[in-house]
Amino acid sequence: MTRTTGYNSTYKKLAVQCLNETLYFVSSSVLADSFDLLIRHYRQRYENQNSIKMKSKKITFITSLLFFIITSYSNAQNEPYVFVFNSINYFAPADRHFSSVNKTTYDKTEITIDFSTNKILLKTYYSDGLVDSTYEIKKVSELQTDYNKGNFYVFTCRASNNAEAIFEVSKEGRFITRKITHNGIIHKYFNR
Repeated sequence: MTRTTGYNSTYKKLAVQCLNETLYFVSSSVLADSFDLLIRHYRQRYENQNSIKMKSKKITFITSLLFFIITSYSNAQNEPYVFVFNSINYFAPADRHFSSVNKTTYDKTEITIDFSTNKILLKTYYSDGLVDSTYEIKKVSELQTDYNKGNFYVFTCRASNNAEAIFEVSKEGRFITRKITHNGIIHKYFNR
């Protein structure tokens, strides 16, 4: 299986830009400190060694801080997004055997979007037990805008039974809609 990056790589570009700016700042500081030490060496050959120790501590501190920022940022990128909702609107379109169904239940649902595993995990705690399902993310759209829905992303996924599912994820986290394409069944997860 080949792994491809998502279409929206703004955060990665921002990370590289921040890293470049930070490294430039650190290298400029080191260069300035080196130049300062060279000038002092010519002015006072026998200067007290305490100032050199302080500069060394300063560089060590900046390097440690830079390492902490980089590792924190990269760990944050690998953290999954978890949404918790307390209501589900279920819609099943009519077919030749059944009439349409449109009902709302008040069951807890946890939806986890994990980009490190490229999966969406859905757990619904119905009164008669837990139902969980896993979807493999195939494609993620750019940010969509709709008058009624607001800003949202569209995830095209494949379920474990190879059915295609379309997830619409509100940018603000207000709702997530799952539509199974072959039968038209829609679940809208939200908080009441």
